[in-house]
Amino acid sequence: GSRQIYVLYIRTTPARLWRALTRGEITRKFYFGMALRGTLKVGSPLQYIDPKGNVMIRGKVIEAKRPQRLIHTFEFQHQKWVTTRVAYTLQNNGPVVKLTLVHDLLARSPGTALDVSSGWPLILSGLKTLLETGKGLYAK
Repeated sequence: GSRQIYVLYIRTTPARLWRALTRGEITRKFYFGMALRGTLKVGSPLQYIDPKGNVMIRGKVIEAKRPQRLIHTFEFQHQKWVTTRVAYTLQNNGPVVKLTLVHDLLARSPGTALDVSSGWPLILSGLKTLLETGKGLYAK
């Protein structure tokens, strides 16, 4: 389909979850080793950089309302930079935060849709594990 939706509950605070999603030194621990770079100002570019310094994913910030909502365009380098869109919504729910991720406009890039269908579950599981235990998903 043209849209993938993921919902999870993480025992953390909205502020900590926002920080994990937006700070490169933290994204590196759960986002396949990639560091997020960007200012999170609306209209400004963001990039996910691999450990060798290559830009793997790029986008533009559509909305950044800390610590509730982040929306940005999403283009994979290896999928010819076709534009899709990612939206994170964080909702405080007592001791946990409900995180909803919607990746849409995927009809434009079936390759991206296929890649992220296996990628997002790993990224989001790693994010939850990191925030709840302090360790990466595959940490010994």
